[in-house]
Amino acid sequence: MADRKEVMTFYVEDKLFGLDVADILLLGQDINAIETLPFEEVGVAGMIKLQKSAIPVIDFAARIGLRSGTDEKNALLTQFETVQQGYQDWCQEIQWKLTAHQPLANKELWQNANLLNWHHHIQIRDVTLQTLLSSIDEPKTAFKHCLEQLITLTAEQQWQQADILFNQQKAVILEQIEQRLDRARKHLKTTVRQVLLYLTTDGKTPSYALLIDQINDVLSYPITGFQSCETGPMGVIQSTKHAVDGIYINEGMPNCFFVNVNQLLGTQQQLAMA
Repeated sequence: MADRKEVMTFYVEDKLFGLDVADILLLGQDINAIETLPFEEVGVAGMIKLQKSAIPVIDFAARIGLRSGTDEKNALLTQFETVQQGYQDWCQEIQWKLTAHQPLANKELWQNANLLNWHHHIQIRDVTLQTLLSSIDEPKTAFKHCLEQLITLTAEQQWQQADILFNQQKAVILEQIEQRLDRARKHLKTTVRQVLLYLTTDGKTPSYALLIDQINDVLSYPITGFQSCETGPMGVIQSTKHAVDGIYINEGMPNCFFVNVNQLLGTQQQLAMA
């Protein structure tokens, strides 16, 4: 198939990148075997032993200055903890106000708008994760309805009724929020797993290992759809051609940035000189 290029593809953020399948020696998942080095370099994750040789491991996303899926996963996991703690703190504040016979007001809602609507602003490709996060709308709506009732009851100084209502619903709502966040956590931890692509320049020996997020698929692009970053319109973007050879564009297929494995290790030095 001389008129087509077989490309192993993977996503970083929302961009699709690809490597020539001929440059890939083998696939590895032994991420825990990566050893740290006594020095630091941007995009170098460490080294790994293969065939009695020490192979450098390159974190692809970090090397080209993008955020990896693992970075996104860790940021989301941190956000989940923040949100769960946020609802707990809010409930404690409401309880304190009820105990002190301090009326609740509508400002409670707009002051906590970010907490109520945080998941609607998350941009992710994972449809299952989107569905899991959307399921938080149910306990969130119940929480808002409860708060609206409390606002009415405290305005009428019905403190006992307000306290009973809140204690009846608080634990259930917090538990539902925690359950939904736990499902999202489990999904993230099981679906976002980095892998290693051992790359070769001679087809026999490994040159280095590329640390990437889960592989997308092997796609076949017509070579007529290739646009070089060395020449033509894309050539004016100097930093682009230091990271990729060009872009495969074909109707009905995603645009794919084609990685130059020979230049990848020198990306940072080349950028500094550009």
